[in-house]
Amino acid sequence: MKRHFLYIMLCLACCACTNTGTMNILIANRSAADRRNVQVAVACSEIKKYLEFGPGDSLQLLNEANRNVSYRYSAGGDSIVFSVNVVKAMSQKNYSLNVGEKRLADNLLRFRTASMMVDVSARH
Repeated sequence: MKRHFLYIMLCLACCACTNTGTMNILIANRSAADRRNVQVAVACSEIKKYLEFGPGDSLQLLNEANRNVSYRYSAGGDSIVFSVNVVKAMSQKNYSLNVGEKRLADNLLRFRTASMMVDVSARH
């Protein structure tokens, strides 16, 4: 009986722990050619659909190697813009956007439920 109770509690804890401070940005290249030095722009209105953050919060962009990526706001401040060095043909890159500084302990048992796709196939 105790074992069943522990399993149920573990399942509830995993389901209840969604991470509203992190989202994935999937950068896809569906073309047959590699894309180099791609400028990616993500609208702040889209980010606000996935993340809960306020005016005083800072955003941290991480690449696949979990390293910080610098970004800037567009001229109107309505999107963030960052550069991706290489997106191989028929592949995708996974970046994560976090509210504030994140550590591994902050994300323990928390799962990213939000992802958005940016397709760079048709860009020159």
